[in-house]
Amino acid sequence: AKSASAADEYFAGGRALSWYVVAGSLMLTNLSTEQLVGLNGAIFKDGCLGGTAWETFAALAMCATAGVFLPVFMRLGLTTTTGFLGKRFDLTTRTLVSSLFLVFYAVGLCPSVLYTGALGIINIFGLDLPLWVVSTGIGIIGACYAIFGGL
Repeated sequence: AKSASAADEYFAGGRALSWYVVAGSLMLTNLSTEQLVGLNGAIFKDGCLGGTAWETFAALAMCATAGVFLPVFMRLGLTTTTGFLGKRFDLTTRTLVSSLFLVFYAVGLCPSVLYTGALGIINIFGLDLPLWVVSTGIGIIGACYAIFGGL
């Protein structure tokens, strides 16, 4: 069906991308200002290396997840976790989890990433701009990348 192929094209690049492009996208998806600014700042401030363990185990978890779930997703022709939940359970479960993910990203993750990214850019480049201007700029650039074909 056309919508299934469109989703496959958007979320998985038509399944035509080489492994290093997919691996790079996965790595950069997990690497954001939360880690570069927030986690490193927390480690520097309190001297506790617990944050490095967090990222080390996140990398191991990604490898294990790729080894366990990727073959299942490929066999079923799925591209998203919520697609898997919809196939495994029902549309209600898929919609509920999609809504929870959306709320978490909109309320929890995106504001902290935009805030720390704007702080980093302002401090690195010595900009004399309001924080909201830089955060909005980062958000617009990120949204354009995602909407117009970012993997």
